[in-house]
Amino acid sequence: MKNFKTKTIKLMIKTLRYAFVAALMMVAGAVNAQTTFDFPNYYKDAIGTANSIYLNKNPATIGDINITWDMTDGHSGPCYYTQGYIRFNSGRLKTDTKYVSEEGNTMKIVSNGKKITKIYLFGPGKYGKMGTLVSSEGNISKGNTDLDAIWEGSAQEVSFRCKKNAEDTQQLRYAKIVVCVEGETYTGINNITVDNAKKGVRYNLAGQRVNESYKGVVIENGKKMIVK
Repeated sequence: MKNFKTKTIKLMIKTLRYAFVAALMMVAGAVNAQTTFDFPNYYKDAIGTANSIYLNKNPATIGDINITWDMTDGHSGPCYYTQGYIRFNSGRLKTDTKYVSEEGNTMKIVSNGKKITKIYLFGPGKYGKMGTLVSSEGNISKGNTDLDAIWEGSAQEVSFRCKKNAEDTQQLRYAKIVVCVEGETYTGINNITVDNAKKGVRYNLAGQRVNESYKGVVIENGKKMIVK
């Protein structure tokens, strides 16, 4: 009887320990979360069998983050295409000065909660860099590979426009946009490959690679775990 009680108590303690670990992981994940607009997934139902849809009629909303597009001075309207990207355009080419503008369509990103601190814009390969991204405030730095640009600042809303690099009309294309507000970071955990994971590569919740002596919550093989 005594052994049975001892085993029962140990089992209860073990169960409570697992529950605590799960709660800790949920809290840690919330602190380091970000809002990701994966446009091919977001618009797959809205576009149906069409080749494209107008974005000014199809804003994107996830949680407290809202993205809207407007024609403004663009040479054509902002659209989402079945190829898997949103596109907004530079200014018009008409000779009438009323319509001539280097900067075209507007893409506005608004947070209805905390202020936006970083925005990561991912282009669909080579087609993402055919114009210059300008913003209403904050700073824009160049990314690399598919990460075309990174915006940094502190604002409730940020407006982006596509500026011409030359005399002809141009455009910007993005397949994914990641938005971080105060207290959030973009970890890039999704970029961890299976090959790396098989070698025992671990990352902390900030997306930094750590060695085996690191204690705390880590990501290995795409899964979170606690190392004591």
